Amino acid sequence: MKIANYIFYFILFLGFFLPSNGDFYISFSVGLLSVREFAFLLLPVVNLFCWSNRGVCIADRKSKILIALFLIVILVTELFKHLYYDEGIVNAIKTTRMGLPLFSSLLLVYSGIRADIEKVWQILLYAISVSAVLTLITPFVFLPIYPSFEGQNILEALYGRLMNSNNTFGFIGIYLLFRDKGRWYNKGWLPIITALLSIASLIMSFNRTYLALMVLAYIHLVFTEFSVRKIIKILSLPIIVIGMFSAAYNNSEAIKNQVDQRIFDIVLGSTLLSESVYENNRDVIFDGVSNRIFQGYWLFGLSYDTPFHIVYNASKNEYFGLPSIDTSVLNILLRYGIVPLILFIMIFYRLCSRSKPGVFIFSLSIYTLASLNTDAFFKDNSIFFLLAIYVIQNYYPKSKTFQPNLSN
Repeated sequence: MKIANYIFYFILFLGFFLPSNGDFYISFSVGLLSVREFAFLLLPVVNLFCWSNRGVCIADRKSKILIALFLIVILVTELFKHLYYDEGIVNAIKTTRMGLPLFSSLLLVYSGIRADIEKVWQILLYAISVSAVLTLITPFVFLPIYPSFEGQNILEALYGRLMNSNNTFGFIGIYLLFRDKGRWYNKGWLPIITALLSIASLIMSFNRTYLALMVLAYIHLVFTEFSVRKIIKILSLPIIVIGMFSAAYNNSEAIKNQVDQRIFDIVLGSTLLSESVYENNRDVIFDGVSNRIFQGYWLFGLSYDTPFHIVYNASKNEYFGLPSIDTSVLNILLRYGIVPLILFIMIFYRLCSRSKPGVFIFSLSIYTLASLNTDAFFKDNSIFFLLAIYVIQNYYPKSKTFQPNLSN
């Protein structure tokens, strides 16, 4: 159904072209949904009505069974908690809503992407590129895309960090700059431009975890792909990054302060890494999480009204509870319980074991490391990029009909 395909493409672009995940909301009778959440909710549904001779479906029955079990167990667990904790059904919906990017992405893998996968990839690249451009120009041009910071200088409001919800695509982007030349998903200028823009937005976020992983990814790719004829390409990327970094550092006081406090003070030894990253920060979080585990919440997960732990906000002089933390494994464990966590691990082990070395294995490795200190596999857009690239890598353009392409 062509009309369903076009609706799918539109929703995909709508869900990812904005730099922020939570600045624009659509009102429903049951509450507010961000544009991104709206997209994640609709994509698996609209996908069922799509059809193309360049669609891709999964043929590995065990992977589909694991995905189905994972989603069913979470549904049953939430219904159990609804009865056990005597909560309203709305709380069960809210708890499920937290993992919507993960659940939506898994549903797309389960059913396969039935629309034209080549156009899906193209639309996704356009959306990520637009979001990166919007992020990079907002310090210079006022754009009404940050209603929560209306009337404020965006750099000062974000303390010198340009946040972009799609910036982790930069890890896939750096891979595409070095490898898989000639593959259908890495032809032309669009993948290159998207890669460079996403890398730029990732760097400007000044997330220490992402910056460290970007350096690690670059070193790995340079050593495995090194040749004399590639020396210009190998050197051009760090030159561009250093130039962009220097220009931003020297022309923005907010960025300069951010870099000095988060990076240079640690590198030069003025501040210990443990003091900046762990003490009075991660140590408090993990103490609270450990208490929840010892209290037995690892079995079925927390109710929605029970936070991971309580923190104190000095600027507002108040205490508030955190509904999640920046570690994907702990989020799944303490929100849904041990069984979904085991199934989650089995799903990705299965997908990994059925994939040839390439962009999916590389991205999975990087995102797994990132998930130790970020929410790459649960609430971030990263999980969608990862599972989308799994489908994309295993599509072969010579296929003329909608048939299983992921059997390997």
